[in-house]
Amino acid sequence: MRLSTFLILWLLGGTLYGQNSTIEGYVFEDDNRGYLGMALVKLMDSSSQSILDSTYTSSEGYFKMTAPKSAQLKVSVEKDMFSKFEQDIFTEESKVFVSAKMTRVPGYIFEITLAEKKGKETEVSKAIKDAKIEVYNNTTKEITLDILKNPYPEFKVNLLKGNHYTILIRKDSFLTKRMEAFVNVNGCILCFEGVGDVRPGVVDNLSGSNTIGMLLANVELDRIAIDKLVGFANIYYASGSAELNSEGKKELDKVAMIAKDNPNILFELGSHTDYVGDERSNLILSENRAKSVVEYLVNKKDVRKNQLISKGYGETKPINNCNEQNPCSSSELAKNRRTELKIIGISDEIREMSLKEIKTIEEFEEELMQSIQSSTQDTHSTDKKDTNIASYPEDTNITNSHQLEKSTETELIIKELKSAENTNTEIEKNSKYFLIQAGKFATKDDANFLLDKLLLLGYSHAYIVENDSVFTLVVDKTYQAEDALHVIDDLIKNDVNARIIEY
Repeated sequence: MRLSTFLILWLLGGTLYGQNSTIEGYVFEDDNRGYLGMALVKLMDSSSQSILDSTYTSSEGYFKMTAPKSAQLKVSVEKDMFSKFEQDIFTEESKVFVSAKMTRVPGYIFEITLAEKKGKETEVSKAIKDAKIEVYNNTTKEITLDILKNPYPEFKVNLLKGNHYTILIRKDSFLTKRMEAFVNVNGCILCFEGVGDVRPGVVDNLSGSNTIGMLLANVELDRIAIDKLVGFANIYYASGSAELNSEGKKELDKVAMIAKDNPNILFELGSHTDYVGDERSNLILSENRAKSVVEYLVNKKDVRKNQLISKGYGETKPINNCNEQNPCSSSELAKNRRTELKIIGISDEIREMSLKEIKTIEEFEEELMQSIQSSTQDTHSTDKKDTNIASYPEDTNITNSHQLEKSTETELIIKELKSAENTNTEIEKNSKYFLIQAGKFATKDDANFLLDKLLLLGYSHAYIVENDSVFTLVVDKTYQAEDALHVIDDLIKNDVNARIIEY
């Protein structure tokens, strides 16, 4: 009995096996540029487009699948940076071979190797592993790479034509590194910011038209250490002046980005003078220079005030041998009229935001600035100016009930907001997210007074936006109406009037 059962199953299996076809093949790049590993191969029904099987190619580009015999099927191959390959097949024979030739799309593979920044040129670079890697496509508004802990010092980023990418690298005990890559955007064929030497790959050089290929870069991370100077082009001044010039402001924009990307670091902006003049005057001048830098970063670039400290050193720390006993040229003297960025503290109280959150805030700040400019223009057109603390635009009626514009999209939100009592809140229609705003102020001191209170209450993302001498205090931003209401309730309990703007 057992023998007969075995024979029946063996015959049945042979019959079923005879009804299947083996589909195998290779995936390779055109122009004989090599086989492609890790390409996704799908086997689909031609009529229904349903997926029957899928696999990835080996490092040699080989794949193998099984399909029903006498079937009309389609083989689809996909791989990042390549155009999709498709081929219709009919499984008439027991074996079907597919040769999948793929073509690169215009763009680049950017391979980055991480290492610790060397203190001296003679030192050997130490590779950095386990870094957090995030890549954001500013054009499509989406994260394209998110590695929590990269086990290798190298990683690759696909850069497609017509896109602007932000690359953020974080590693414990190191300053966060931000890089920007522009691929055929705004007249920039291939541009990088925050990256040193970028070169074509040895194995996979750029194409003849420089539109396709691999790029390599070594990126160094700065280790965090108290009293360490953070490298950037120093801010220089005219003799006897504390006024920032256009070049100095460009460098401070880089400082602002360093501070924002490292919100847990406390920085000192230390200013220095040359030896010309008396010591007391030079000390006061250097203090004024440091204050002007901090004011620019806080007022114009929205860096948190409690993250920066200004300090003037006068003529006490020259970077060369210029002094009264050893006169120097004007160019050598100018090198001592500088401002430097120094790490002086580390805090664990600030929550680390994802790159998506950071970019969302930055994009929103840009939108908010445009909104403020529009509002300011409307206010000026009526020749009115309200200098009351915590004032709002003149067309806004702030009462103890919600002033709402109804729309079908926000009807549910309106009901939720109307159910809340004793909140000073306004909602605008056609929204995608909610901004909690705590007023507009005529002076920076008034705005800073409330900002300090919000920071003490735990609103670490609060910041001030200045436009045309109007200071707008932003508390937070959320995508959920319920979260916005909770923030409003908490602010009201702490005697802070606020409103919700729905975008």
